[in-house]
Amino acid sequence: MAQINVADTIIAIRKTRDDEKHLPIIDNTRLTAVNTCPRWAGVRYGHNKIMGSGTSRALALEVGTALHHSFGAIRLHQLARNGYVDHAMHHARRLFPRDGAYEEVRSIINTARSTNEGDLTALRELGLFGIEYSRYEDDEKDKKRTRVNMEEAIIKYANRYNLSNRIWVSKQDKPEATVGIEIPFDVIIDIRARPGVSFPNYTTSPLGDEGKQIRFVGRLDGLVFDSGDNLLLEENKTTAQINATWITQWEMSHQLTGYIVVARQFAMLSCEAAEVIGLAIPQPKTSPYDGLVRVPATRSASRVNQWLQWFVNSVLDFEDATAAPLEAATFTHSCTRYFRECSMLPLCASDREEQEDIFNNQMTIQEWNPLSEDVAE
Repeated sequence: MAQINVADTIIAIRKTRDDEKHLPIIDNTRLTAVNTCPRWAGVRYGHNKIMGSGTSRALALEVGTALHHSFGAIRLHQLARNGYVDHAMHHARRLFPRDGAYEEVRSIINTARSTNEGDLTALRELGLFGIEYSRYEDDEKDKKRTRVNMEEAIIKYANRYNLSNRIWVSKQDKPEATVGIEIPFDVIIDIRARPGVSFPNYTTSPLGDEGKQIRFVGRLDGLVFDSGDNLLLEENKTTAQINATWITQWEMSHQLTGYIVVARQFAMLSCEAAEVIGLAIPQPKTSPYDGLVRVPATRSASRVNQWLQWFVNSVLDFEDATAAPLEAATFTHSCTRYFRECSMLPLCASDREEQEDIFNNQMTIQEWNPLSEDVAE
């Protein structure tokens, strides 16, 4: 495993240039995967290979993607309510380009502005619109991830939506400029060794003579100013159940820390806090926890340094696993993670000759890109 001390490096973050778009992408999913099991990460995300035909549905991912359409549509109303109507109209087309669907979003927002129907009606209609736009279809084998349950949840979300925050806007006089709604990011994290520093565990520097450029991508759900004019990252998460464990995970989440770092780069403002908005599908009928929670999280400078340490070393581990996936370490405690068998188990449990045959001839290519419109992180 990689052992780079970021205190021995100089790190800078900037937007990716066009001539750097050929660089392989790194995202939170890939880095989480390599820390779960390097071989699984190298095969699944380094080579984009899966076992089987790839035709089975990932319903949790589909539900998350569908509801992210709803979250984005609801934030557009908030943007218009903040006084940026032209911005909202422009970004409706960015978020909902298919078949002129953005016109319905515009109509809902304009109707709320010109009549007495008010915010609540608009928020509910936009939430339901997002689910419809997703074209999500129920799976008869899954009685929990249904459209009815999604609709019930998004109505609750709309009823309790926090309109007191203000959507971040990069340029007030340019509607086409970036706003804090579903921001796809593509940045370079440039890391170089400090002068005179060497890495004794390596025969050659893992950062190269000219430093290392890591292309980090993802999507920020919401970027807002809170009531105290502090920049706040909002992250929407859908889940089957909200409990104490689910809430506690965000206290240490590397994803939140990394996204806060990126938010600073986008807004060129201080950002030290995030709020995770959890929505359960289906909504619980009896539970000590509500089916809609807001979990605050803050990140100090020392926490950011911890994330950078994890990020840099995880990238190096992921690159090693991608270069030689069948030689990568297997973390066998992950073979039955989440109480189910890992899909790669037939590959890993075979002898080497059979592994090569499975890897080269029996697996299906399935690309993973968090910037895809069909992916919700």
